[in-house]
Amino acid sequence: MVYEQKKRKQNRIAFRMVGVLFFGFALFRLISMMMGNNNHVILSTVFVAGGLGFGFYLIKESMRVSAYNMRYELQEDKIIIQNKKGTFTYSYDEIEDLNLIHPDETMQIDVITFKVNHTPYAVSMIGKKEFAEDFFHYIEKRSAN
Repeated sequence: MVYEQKKRKQNRIAFRMVGVLFFGFALFRLISMMMGNNNHVILSTVFVAGGLGFGFYLIKESMRVSAYNMRYELQEDKIIIQNKKGTFTYSYDEIEDLNLIHPDETMQIDVITFKVNHTPYAVSMIGKKEFAEDFFHYIEKRSAN
């Protein structure tokens, strides 16, 4: 059983652009503070810290592993996960905290969450309720939990 979770490159680019905008605004404000064009020191300091922090956060989060395509291949005795960092092979005994989440019956999304060696994975399936349940039960039967 194979499932490929596709992610859009445009989303990563948009996150990075917004992060750079926040970062740039904060740097501009910091430079204007240093040049002495500042009447509200405390407010400007809060804006600079918030802009730098949020800009850095957005850029960092656009480069996380889950922002890229992931491929899950369920075999009889192991699970193979391919992502931007490479291919990882795990036995079903290593899987912890396996959950199937149905947020709401009106929503057409199902999320399977699990941990392998303290690394959390979230597999979201939109409009594939039966496949999500089969995927979950396949892992559940073979795992020790």
